[in-house]
Amino acid sequence: MDLIEIRVLTEDKLNKSLWHPYLSEKINIPTYNSDLIEILVSMLNEKGFDNETTSNYIEAIMLTYISLKTHDKIENSHLSLEEKQLTILAGAYYTGLYYLKLSKLQDVELIENLSNAIQEQNEIKATMNNKKYKKIDEILDDIISVEWTVFKHVINSMNLSANVDMDKLKLRLLKIRLQEEVMLLNMDIITFINKQFINFYEKNKNTINDSLKNWINSSILIK
Repeated sequence: MDLIEIRVLTEDKLNKSLWHPYLSEKINIPTYNSDLIEILVSMLNEKGFDNETTSNYIEAIMLTYISLKTHDKIENSHLSLEEKQLTILAGAYYTGLYYLKLSKLQDVELIENLSNAIQEQNEIKATMNNKKYKKIDEILDDIISVEWTVFKHVINSMNLSANVDMDKLKLRLLKIRLQEEVMLLNMDIITFINKQFINFYEKNKNTINDSLKNWINSSILIK
């Protein structure tokens, strides 16, 4: 298996899948961190698939991940009603694409597992909305839970656990997501995730210590 070739092939497919003429004109097309593709390539390496099959699996998994993150953007207060509606439709569109990609692979078990991942992630987010966080670490733990859902179900469905360092992978996923959230905030895009940090800071800014306040500010996790 040529890991570089699979990565390039997958990114090319994913970019084509994500681009839509109408959505591209009306809303920001979602971006993704190519490190996630690298992680998935490494995980699926043991399966012995050919490059094309591996790439198809990774594209479908990434579309699932991206569809969930697209829905997170409806928290953005800068969006008009039309943009929010189109963002919701875009998330549904990417969800439909991943079903299409997986159906061609005829992997019913993975389809079921990714459906469970979506449900589980939505339940975690619903819980987060009602939480009153006292510590930053509590938010980070919940973000890890959100990021872990898709990967956990992929690992279980495809029997990949033997060669995956779970704790290391969770921390890497957290780092990638936080980097993406900082990038989005710099673009004035408010998401479900960074809204949790903003709310935490607003509720606790008079009691959190200066070093933590400086860390939050330097990380651009608040406005």
